[in-house]
Amino acid sequence: MSGDDLGWLPSWGPAPRYATRRRPERKTYGAAVAKIARALGKPFFPWQRFAVDVGLEVDPDTGQLFYDEVIIIVPRRSGKTVLIDPLVVWRCGRPKITQQVWITAQKLDSAVARWKASTDAIIAVPSLDAQVTRHVSNTREQLFWPTGSKFVPFGPDGKSMHGEDPDLVLVDELWSFTRSQQREIEAGYEPARSVKAGQVWKLSAAGNAKSDWLKTDRIRGRAAAVSGGDHRIAFLEFCIPDVFDGVKVSQLDDGTLAQLILDNHPRRDHGVRPQVIRDAVAKDRPAAIRAYGGIDETDVRDEGAIPSQVIADARTTGQIPDDVPVVLGVAVDDDRRESSVSAFWRDAGGIGRTELLRKSGGTRWLISYIDERCGRNEVRGVGILRAGASRDIADELDGVPGVPLVPISQTDLTGLCNRFADEMEALTVLHRGEPEFLEAVQASDWRKQGSGGRVFVPQGETPIVALSSFSISVFTWDHSPEIEKVKPYSWAAY
Repeated sequence: MSGDDLGWLPSWGPAPRYATRRRPERKTYGAAVAKIARALGKPFFPWQRFAVDVGLEVDPDTGQLFYDEVIIIVPRRSGKTVLIDPLVVWRCGRPKITQQVWITAQKLDSAVARWKASTDAIIAVPSLDAQVTRHVSNTREQLFWPTGSKFVPFGPDGKSMHGEDPDLVLVDELWSFTRSQQREIEAGYEPARSVKAGQVWKLSAAGNAKSDWLKTDRIRGRAAAVSGGDHRIAFLEFCIPDVFDGVKVSQLDDGTLAQLILDNHPRRDHGVRPQVIRDAVAKDRPAAIRAYGGIDETDVRDEGAIPSQVIADARTTGQIPDDVPVVLGVAVDDDRRESSVSAFWRDAGGIGRTELLRKSGGTRWLISYIDERCGRNEVRGVGILRAGASRDIADELDGVPGVPLVPISQTDLTGLCNRFADEMEALTVLHRGEPEFLEAVQASDWRKQGSGGRVFVPQGETPIVALSSFSISVFTWDHSPEIEKVKPYSWAAY
């Protein structure tokens, strides 16, 4: 989407890569918030003004704010937190209107620190200091206006906002939240949406392998921005392209990479220091690409969880024979975007072979497909994680006659993933090089879990269900009561 399509003027500097376009036919409160920013001593940069102009557009049919969510992903040093203070003052300082503004961050201490920084900036303005009262106790920090409006920090959990009716929720550093934290925080504010209008503003830099909420909302936001429809999500993202002049950004020379970052930074013409960017690139390229280029650090890795040389060595042209018993491994993406079913068989010498049977979108096809496979082949076990996104699939398969279910627990995952990687390296598990499997391995990474264990996770937005179903199938063979075990190692690893 070009700057012209967005209503972005060239004089404002580099345009965002993805953004919801400004609808000039709609009124906006952006100018009012920009005026407050000037009074607070931090006038908006062009991108900040664009963000509030779009995010605070008014629905002409209802008179309420048009967007339910405003998602902003910008590089470090862009000034994203500067948006918070004027938004709070505008919301809470409106006469004859009582508003609640709540803010959270990585943890409660971080949320309180962010709240205190904002309240310090607000009460530093004499005209505002005369209007507000700051209350700090052992249990709660709040900033009050005479109308009863309040500004409150809360911890990233499902209890802190229980029973409250927030009009504006601010989620700072979205990259720091896992999917479970996302669910808890949303459970705190979403009930209020059933009875009153309100907004959620989510602010973030790029993330890492643990940035589940950020990755999900980036997908949603980009889709809404690109479609151009009347979605209730306002989205703004500044980042460098993944590929520049036909070369992956991770492979660019330092000078070209630094210049690319500078050319796309929202403060290119407003105070960002080129030497800081150059020094950051020279010191730690992945960290610089994340911090200043706006790309998740895991999206610029060249290797997946299993090294490419191991994958190449473990490739075979051999197939699983037609007349042997097999087991199936079933995997479901955390967001239920894709599912995968793989087969596995181990010969008398302990050498195993994997094959991808099917990878498709969603999950609705799984039950009938597995039932049909078990009726057509000699299937001795069907392994599936009985937790998370696949829990309901596992429960349903448990009631299907003729499906020899081998349920897998969350605690089995670390051993399962490490076993698969080790057997690939030892050449006791071979694969046929299906493109879906190779893509999944390339998109994978390791994440620590529990006390020293690690599991496969996506590096970026690409699901890795083929890798997961392969790993699950190996575990299923070794744990199915119907399989005569063949010891693949001469040493005990598990």
